Amino acid sequence: MVRPPRPSSRVRRGAGGAPDTAAPNDFAGTARTVWVRPGKQADLAWPLDREGRYDVIVTAHTGRRFTQRYAGH
Repeated sequence: MVRPPRPSSRVRRGAGGAPDTAAPNDFAGTARTVWVRPGKQADLAWPLDREGRYDVIVTAHTGRRFTQRYAGH
C-alpha cells in the first residue's frame, strides 16, 4: 500500500515480492521503481511542485497490475 498525502509514501508488500513503480501523472517528479521484499515496506519520498501539489500513480506489477493514484495540495 502506498500512502502520501505528504511528499513521501510507504509501499507495503504481502507474501510475494514484486516491483512497484511510482510515476508522475502531473506536476513534479520522475518515474521510479522500488522492489519490496515479502512482508517488508519501503518509504519513497515524492517531490512537490512550487505550489505544494503532487500527482503520482503507483503501479504494483504483481500480474494483476494494481494501480493507485494519489494527488493533493
